Amino acid sequence: MKNESEILRKLSELQERGEETISISELMDFIHNRNEELLYGIELSNERFSLNPQLVTLLNDHGINTVGDLCRKSIKDLLDIKPFGKRRCYQIYDFLRQFNLKLAS
Repeated sequence: MKNESEILRKLSELQERGEETISISELMDFIHNRNEELLYGIELSNERFSLNPQLVTLLNDHGINTVGDLCRKSIKDLLDIKPFGKRRCYQIYDFLRQFNLKLAS
């Protein structure tokens, strides 16, 4: 797996710097950040996501095509899209929460 090899490479880098150990929290932060980077590039239309196709089409029509595009938007940005209401905002919130992500402030 690609992620596993990146984790092993990170551990090797730390050892090369003379660090004998790595804290679990540092490793978990690295894994979380790497997973977030990977998620940001995934298209919202990915069949693995449970997003409503009409919602995805609406977002795509406004230039929001990837998870990263969505995370860079604020709730106000989304509400400015017609006909984007509270129900769709909750859907977006629930979707992002699955991946420990959120909208911009």
